[in-house]
Formats: sequence, C-alpha cells, structure tokens
Amino acid sequence: MAQIEDIKKVWLQGCSTHQANTAMVSKSDFIDAIRTRIKKENKIIFEYIVAIGVWHMIIYAVMTHLVVRHWGNWHIMAYALAGIVMYIPYTIVFMKRIGGKNLRAIAPVQGAVSDIKSNLKIHYQQLSAFFRFKKKFDFIGIPLTCFIMVMLLSNLRIIPAIEKQLAVVVIFFVVYLTLFITATIVDNRKRFKQPLKQLEIVLKEMDEI
Repeated sequence: MAQIEDIKKVWLQGCSTHQANTAMVSKSDFIDAIRTRIKKENKIIFEYIVAIGVWHMIIYAVMTHLVVRHWGNWHIMAYALAGIVMYIPYTIVFMKRIGGKNLRAIAPVQGAVSDIKSNLKIHYQQLSAFFRFKKKFDFIGIPLTCFIMVMLLSNLRIIPAIEKQLAVVVIFFVVYLTLFITATIVDNRKRFKQPLKQLEIVLKEMDEI
C-alpha cells in the first residue's frame, strides 16, 4: 500500500525524485502498481472459488452417497436430500456471479486502462452482489447445515440418538454452530470485505488517471 501511495504522490505532483532514490515515475509505473494490487486481491478471491467449489462437491457427494447407501431409511434420506436442495440455490448464484464463465472477469489486469477499469467495475459489482446474497444465505444456511449434520450423525448413531440423549445432541449442535459462525466471520472478512474495500480504493485511484 505504501509503495503505490508513494508512486501516486510523485506522479500526481509531477516530481522527478522519489525520497532517497532518484528516478522518474511515469504513468505506467502507477498503472503497473495498480495491476499488482488487483492481482493480489484476485488471488484471494480465486482461493475462495476453489475452496467453495471443493466444499460443494463434498456436500453433494456425501449427501448423494448417504441417499444411495441408506435407501429406504427415510429419515436419513430426507436429511441428505434436504442438504442437497438447500445448497443448489447457492451453487447457482455462485456460478452466475463469480464462478463459471465469469471467472475470466476476475483478473482484469491486462489491456488498456479503460478496459481494466471497466472489467474491474463489473467484477466489483458481481462480487458485491454475491456477498450480499451470501450473508442472507449464511443467516439461514448455517443453522440449517448444522441441524442437518447433527441429525444425520444422530440417525447414523455416530452420536447418541436424539430421543435418548437430547442434551448431547443439542451440545453437538451448539458446538458445530459456533465453529461454523466463527469460520464464516473470519472467511467473509478475508475473502470479501477486505478485497471489496481494496478494489473500491483501486477504482477511485484509477479515476485519477
């Protein structure tokens, strides 16, 4: 951050020196520094895309396996199918906003400045829209996910049956809920809030070019 601010300050003021080093700072230097920052934020977002893709494959694979493996056990089948159905809207919005064909728009670092800025605005809007949806989904989806997981574990007898040890099942639910909420808060800050803030700063800086 300090580097780009120094380059921006020198370039905008038309100075020919940069602190202790004597060097010409051109417009291209400023643009290159912006490209570097965009790549950094893109890397964070790309890591989320990979992680969420793997998570969804695990969810669908495990739930499908449970349906097939325990065919005829309507309790297990119902919870497993509920898990699949619950995540389908998330997957659709994810692919529409920041996955699938839109993955190309995640790295608008090449080409003319106007093209970079235009693509970056589209990417920012897509990411913002998805984050708004994610927060709404998390509010409902996290408790439901934890409930489904605990009920499946109970029906599979991995933990005590709910009709025999309700208190134990509730404790497992609270533990899972706490872990999921904590992980989501940390992940949202790293994968969305910080990148969106930095992209917004970059867009403002590009307005000055």
